Amino acid sequence: GTELWKSDGTEGGTVLVKDINVGSNYSYPGALTAVGNAFYFTADAGTGGRELWKSDGTAAGTAAVRNSSVGAPVLNIDQLKNANGMLYFTGNYADTSYYGIELWRLGFGTRANIIVTTAGLTTQFNSTAQSNPTTMSCYTDIFNKLIATVDATGNNPISGLVSSKVWIDVTQANGYVRRHYEITPNNNANTSTGRVTLYFTQADFDAFNAVNIKKLPVNANDAAGIANLKIEKRGGKSSNSTGLPTTYSGAVSLIDPIDANIVWNTTGSRWEVSFDVTSFSGFFVLTGTTTGLKTVDILRGIKIYPNPTSDQITLEIPPVIGRNAATDVIISNILGTIMFQQKTQGDTLLRVDVQTWAKGIYFVKSGNEVVMFVKN
Repeated sequence: GTELWKSDGTEGGTVLVKDINVGSNYSYPGALTAVGNAFYFTADAGTGGRELWKSDGTAAGTAAVRNSSVGAPVLNIDQLKNANGMLYFTGNYADTSYYGIELWRLGFGTRANIIVTTAGLTTQFNSTAQSNPTTMSCYTDIFNKLIATVDATGNNPISGLVSSKVWIDVTQANGYVRRHYEITPNNNANTSTGRVTLYFTQADFDAFNAVNIKKLPVNANDAAGIANLKIEKRGGKSSNSTGLPTTYSGAVSLIDPIDANIVWNTTGSRWEVSFDVTSFSGFFVLTGTTTGLKTVDILRGIKIYPNPTSDQITLEIPPVIGRNAATDVIISNILGTIMFQQKTQGDTLLRVDVQTWAKGIYFVKSGNEVVMFVKN
């Protein structure tokens, strides 16, 4: 069908850029408009209407600025114009909301943008690669509010198209901060590396603290709360678009950000949490403990192996100092649900079958000690 081509004026240099509406269907690219080092155009990928696309002249660099699922309302883009380096266009729908035919502008995402505050799911509309540093990209919603920032760093820097989502749950549950993220590169999601920056309001942390024992920072000077902050990373994509931890089927791991990279931005009135990752994509903030467990998650005497595990763990439990009586060994999940409990006395070796347990972080408590392991 009619698709996007490019040419250097020779027969050999005239090639198809991308088959947008795959096969014999037509995407009818139109209204090609150059802005900066890229050009924008309208096309119909077969999802029900004309949307805004962006290209750098390569197949990998040609994608919808906003991706609609089949049957979802689309922007019905038209009338693209470059005015002083900014792209203006007309459209009606955006993220299932109908505005009528209105004038829109494609904004630029920077770290200075305000962050998303809308409850529920917010998906990326625009991504802007910054010139300083060249490795950084900011992901924003339809109104140019900042979702997340990713720097392409490490041994296998993240590249190509990236999907970025943030959920702000209406109800704060035990275990995780109500604001959680999914960041997924189209290419090599399981091996890509980068530095992720996630954004939170103080209200996000206050809501978490209201229902969890171990607290996140209550202000910029709360060193203990900053030290408590951990990131749980879950591989894959949410299976039902709720973004909840149990909807991810990939491997689970725990990240302990450097305290200096957990920063209160006074100008933006927000927390900025940066950390290095290998693989993507679900990210959840927690404090490394659960309801009912008041001790820290530092390994002192209990040994757990293998960790992470997929089927069985072995626990080496030392005797509790100063006590001769039997002691309960308790394994709980992130919500505080007891999964295993057994009395021990003296040096004990336990093997626990966890094959049927849900993927996630679990805590082993013996006496006054709590240690953590990951079930994949």
